[in-house]
Amino acid sequence: MRATLAPAPPSIFHGRFTVNLGVHIPCVAVLELNEARGRAISDAHCEIRQRLSDASKLGKDKWWPLDETVAQSGETVATALIEYGLPFLDRYDSFSAIVARHEIDGTLPFQNAGRSTLAVAIIHAACGDKVKAKKSFDDARRLASDHAGFRQHVTDIQSRIGL
Repeated sequence: MRATLAPAPPSIFHGRFTVNLGVHIPCVAVLELNEARGRAISDAHCEIRQRLSDASKLGKDKWWPLDETVAQSGETVATALIEYGLPFLDRYDSFSAIVARHEIDGTLPFQNAGRSTLAVAIIHAACGDKVKAKKSFDDARRLASDHAGFRQHVTDIQSRIGL
């Protein structure tokens, strides 16, 4: 089945749009004081983020115009979501999958190594694995050896958890 969009009069189109993919990790958001309010979770509340255009090799930071080409753009976006966006999200569909991707890649998308490792530490703690959590907290501090503020942040979160 194929849906088509009927073009609207050009006078109602203005601006541009992009599509962000995001994976919300509630245990991280709670400890980071970044919980979503209301019914929607925006990409700002997601620990793992990537532009659809980057995931689909359509461009690092692609913005589509809202003009007479919007129907074509919609088809491009829908295809990219199915072929690239959903597989990207599937790679991070559980705590164990997130940890495994971190082990393979060394980072999580949109995050540096220290920040990614802190997220993994929080996940280990949420899963009750204190040994792995402590190691990951130590690794996060080590990876941020030149950033005293972040090292303190890691220590503060670890203390809140009671490790």
